[in-house]
This record gives sequence, structure tokens and C-alpha cells, in this order.
Amino acid sequence: MDIKIIISAVLLFSLESLSQDVKKEVNPHDCKMMFTYGYGYNKFFHISPSGSHDGGNITIRFLVRARSDAHLLLSSTPTPMDGEAVYEVVLGGGKNVFSDIRRLRLGSTKATAYTKDLLSPVELRGFWVHFDGKGILQVGKEGDDFPFLFWADPSPLDIRYFSFSTWTGVVGKWLYDCPIANDSETIEIVEAKPTTMTEKLRKYLLSNYNPYALPVLHEDHRLAVFMHLTFHHVNLDMKRSAFSIDGTVPMHWIDEKIHWKPEDYGGLTSLHITEHEVWIPEIVLYNAVGHGANILGHAGMTVTSEGAVMWSPSAHLEVWCNLNLDQWPNDIHTCE
Repeated sequence: MDIKIIISAVLLFSLESLSQDVKKEVNPHDCKMMFTYGYGYNKFFHISPSGSHDGGNITIRFLVRARSDAHLLLSSTPTPMDGEAVYEVVLGGGKNVFSDIRRLRLGSTKATAYTKDLLSPVELRGFWVHFDGKGILQVGKEGDDFPFLFWADPSPLDIRYFSFSTWTGVVGKWLYDCPIANDSETIEIVEAKPTTMTEKLRKYLLSNYNPYALPVLHEDHRLAVFMHLTFHHVNLDMKRSAFSIDGTVPMHWIDEKIHWKPEDYGGLTSLHITEHEVWIPEIVLYNAVGHGANILGHAGMTVTSEGAVMWSPSAHLEVWCNLNLDQWPNDIHTCE
């Protein structure tokens, strides 16, 4: 049986009283930086025992850039299990329309507020989250004394850890552990400040990078993406009239926003980054079984000092295929 295939193919933390810290300004310079993509709390930070978290006040301050759904998780343990009691703060949920406080991850809402356009996909915006140890959890904007969202927990948790996340298809850029303007106090977390040439280069390239914008310096420039499909497995489901392919899609393009002098960074000519830290093409499969989006898997990326970007994600492609079995077993099918 022959088969012919055509496939068209962005936190500042300190332990202080609420009345003090929300009036201080954050200094975005020398911050640590983290990117999140999709939903899942993969990295937890420990609130230092030297702080006043045992029955005291906790204030977490941060800057975040995301088009919607910036999530902050507060927990008693470093790796909370599903169903374990936590506080989950959702900023800009529902396509950047509302914000929530939950007591379980993805659990029922305890408090909500209408916050249309709270987040921004192009600029960093600052927030603070305050927990007084007695059950009152408050969320506010940087520079505001009063919260726009709050809830009183009758059975307060002993908060010792926190983590960040976004939502499916959403990139988040976070700035955290920043020095407070005119103040040297910051929260102690289990993570060293960036000192290597690689970290310095990452900060130089990604601090002001917008992954949602086409990576060209001039509007009249065109961006060419070169790609091909490498087959690993194919399957024809005759009962469903569906044809599927599993493989990889190596691709490369030139990102005009990425450029550096190797001699300024210890001779580094390339850098390994995670997907969605920079712009990536949106691939949609036509005639797909399902919506045809999100067909690419996860994979690391490599960028060079000249702006070349290389990415080889896995792919699962499934399309409808009109079958004609009149000539079986010598039938020929064209799926496109």
C-alpha cells in the first residue's frame, strides 16, 4: 500500500511590614530573572528562616510581564502534592480579565476581583502579596497602599515556600530578589546571584526582549523560517480515516534582536535557552484532527552571536484522510 503525504504546513521579595514595604519603590536593576511557560510549578523558593515567617508578616513583591494568567503559589512544603492545601494567587486570569485567590491549586475561588488589562505582554508590572500569618492574604499593585484583592483564611497555613507559573500558551517573565530602592534588604532565597558569563549574557539578551513581537528591527523586513519534517513513525487508522506522523521539525531563522560581541562575554559564540524565551513561529496544521494548534513539543533552543536561532521540537501531526479501499490491498491514498 503506497501513501502520498502533503502536509501544509517575564520577583522582588522582602520580609517587612505591609505599611513599610508597599511604599518603597523597587529597583529593577540587578534583579534575578525567570521565565515560565505553561502551567506547572517547577521551581520553589524557600523563605529564609532568618525572616519573620513564623507567625509574622510575609510580603512578596515582584515584577512580571505576561499577556495573562500570572500565578504565584504559596505553600508550607517545597513540593506540594495535588490536593495539598496551598494559596494560589492568579493575576489576570480569563484572558486578563479577573484575579483570584484559591486555597488549592486549580481549586475553587475564595476571593475574586475584576481586573481587566491588569497584566501587559510588553511591559513589566509590579505587584505585592502580603500574608500576616493570621490568615489575611492581600494582593496589590506596586505603589498602592491598599489591595485590590484579599481574603481571610480561618485556618491559616504556615507559609515557607513560593513558586511561579503561567498558563497554557502563556510566557511569563519575572523579576525577583531585586534590591529595594535606597534599601539593601532582600529576602534570602536558595539561589546564587548570576556571576558567570553565560548568566550575564542571558541578562543582556533577555531583560528587555519581547517574545510576542516579530524579531525584526524594521517593519518592512521579512522573516524567513526554514524548516523540514523528519519522520520517526507513521500510522494510518482506516477506521477513523486519520493519518498520523510522529517526528521532529528542525527549523532555523535569523532573530535581528539577538546580537553580541563574543569578546565581551568570555568568547561565547552561542547560548542555549529554553523555548519561548525568544520569539518562535506559530505553526498550525491544516486539515487536522482537532484544532491543529500546539502540535509541537518542548525542546531547547540554541542562538548564536549573529542572531541565528536553531530549534528542533518534536511533533505529532494527525490529519483526516479520505480513504478509498476499492483497490485493497493495492490501494493508494493521498493525505493532505
